[in-house]
Amino acid sequence: MTSVHTQMRQLVDWRAATRAGLLCGILVFILSLILSAILLTSPWFYARLVASLVLGSKVLLEPTSFNLGVMCLGLLVHMIGALLISYLIAIIVHQYGILISLVGGAVIGLAVYGISFFALTRFFPWLVPFRSWIFLVEFVFYGALAGGVYEMLEVEVFVPEGSKQI
Repeated sequence: MTSVHTQMRQLVDWRAATRAGLLCGILVFILSLILSAILLTSPWFYARLVASLVLGSKVLLEPTSFNLGVMCLGLLVHMIGALLISYLIAIIVHQYGILISLVGGAVIGLAVYGISFFALTRFFPWLVPFRSWIFLVEFVFYGALAGGVYEMLEVEVFVPEGSKQI
């Protein structure tokens, strides 16, 4: 009698990636508002900066008082970015353990910082003055946190190697 070995591969847990992205996105958004209040004297500046990706740089010139529309748009843009980064982290680290997820997430956060504040400034030149250690730490922290939370929430599912499931 011969035995048959089927190669298996692990699927990405999209539900865990979504939950990690939402949870970590909200946490980092709140942290960014707090840091904005401490370092920039206005808690609403971070929301304005993120909203400027849609509204343009003019929103940064307005008074930094609370504006519900700008706040909601800033939160929406931030959360879309958080989800996209979380999905990217999940695709890359889903088959490894917690340590690789933390370190890999941090490295992905660093890469996204570089893309956001160096490559994309060609389209959003008003972001250049915000190339700072604060945003660098924020992106690296988000990546590590999202990678770790994803790994903790992930339900491991395996399928045969030739399967078309992702």
